[in-house]
Amino acid sequence: MVLAIGSIHDLHYVHRDIKPDNVLLDANGHIRLADFGSCLKLFEDGTVQSNVAVGTPDYISPEILRAMEDGQGRYGPECDWWSLGVCMYEMLYGETPFYAESLVETYGKIMNHKNCFDFPSDPGYEVSQEAKDLMKSLICSSEYRLGQHGIEDFKNHAWFANLDWDGIRDSVAPYKPEVSSPTDTSNFDVDDTDIRTSDAVPPTANSAFTALHLPFVGFTFTQGSCMSDLGSIPLDQMSSSKFEEERLQQLEDENQRLLKNLTELKRLLQNQGGLSGVGEDGRRISPTSESGNGMRRLQDEINTLTKKNCELESQLKQQQPSDLKREITTVDGEGSQRVREMEKMIRLLKQEKEEAQKDKVDAQEKLKLQDKELKDALGQRKLAMAEYTEVTDRLSELRQQKQKLSRQVRDKE
Repeated sequence: MVLAIGSIHDLHYVHRDIKPDNVLLDANGHIRLADFGSCLKLFEDGTVQSNVAVGTPDYISPEILRAMEDGQGRYGPECDWWSLGVCMYEMLYGETPFYAESLVETYGKIMNHKNCFDFPSDPGYEVSQEAKDLMKSLICSSEYRLGQHGIEDFKNHAWFANLDWDGIRDSVAPYKPEVSSPTDTSNFDVDDTDIRTSDAVPPTANSAFTALHLPFVGFTFTQGSCMSDLGSIPLDQMSSSKFEEERLQQLEDENQRLLKNLTELKRLLQNQGGLSGVGEDGRRISPTSESGNGMRRLQDEINTLTKKNCELESQLKQQQPSDLKREITTVDGEGSQRVREMEKMIRLLKQEKEEAQKDKVDAQEKLKLQDKELKDALGQRKLAMAEYTEVTDRLSELRQQKQKLSRQVRDKE
């Protein structure tokens, strides 16, 4: 407990609700401090400011009550050490030191702790003097209370002698709870009346975040997410671009094939031209009419292939600027679409911001109203206490008058 409270103070926070109900046991029997709903951040001077009584009445410290009374509301982490002393007293004696039937009487005993705090005289309680001294050092005025120097004050106390503070979590706990799994709650008493439907209104649905993809956080594929794929290429544009690439590749392949055929035809034409040579008698042999016809056919085919090759090259040159223009148009369209989507998202964010500001104003108004009601309640409480004191004094006077009259009646008789 000392280490747990000290760790909170080291983080510059004060717990303000230390009690046995807020201490849990883990599977190994070591404690876990819980319920940080009343925590406050310490200021630079090591104090917090609050004029509201927080915590459980039996464990609340006198400085918190005093801060509520005078309205200044400043105290420090010493209030947690007071509550620790009350917890220790309860664990050793079975009840809190300032228990009373009414809340007013309990607070009165706490404020008058110098006269009201004492140990039971029952000999059945065997409590060492060191333990009593530790409780006296915790349940006392804040200026004399143990813990002003942190846990070092406890390490130097006689009740913690020979305790291995650094290896305390490695030691065997005196009690180890029986649990079947890390989620076993069989040791908790659950009241059916505590299980009720929450009145909280569900948050406003946001189309940009549906939480459907949360199980896949960490994976890189996010196709279809309007938050991460605003600039991605649509599937129809991707398929169109792929078709154009395949068309260009086919044209280039056709061009290469025609160039190859043209080269072969030229080589064949040269071979045909080589048929007109020189005879055995030295005279030149002219090509036959058949070979001449073949040469003309080859020449026509060469011309046709050359023309087709020029057409393919022209188509290829026209296709490339067209693709470039189409890509530029696509990029411009995507940019415009993304701008529109971003503007829509900005409008949604502005709307959410306005709603949040409205909720903030409503919460501030509600807080002011609650603060006013609290002040009125405190004023009524003070009036009730004054009336109670006045009635008590009046009752005492009436009793004295009654006793005086009774004596006078007896004297006359």
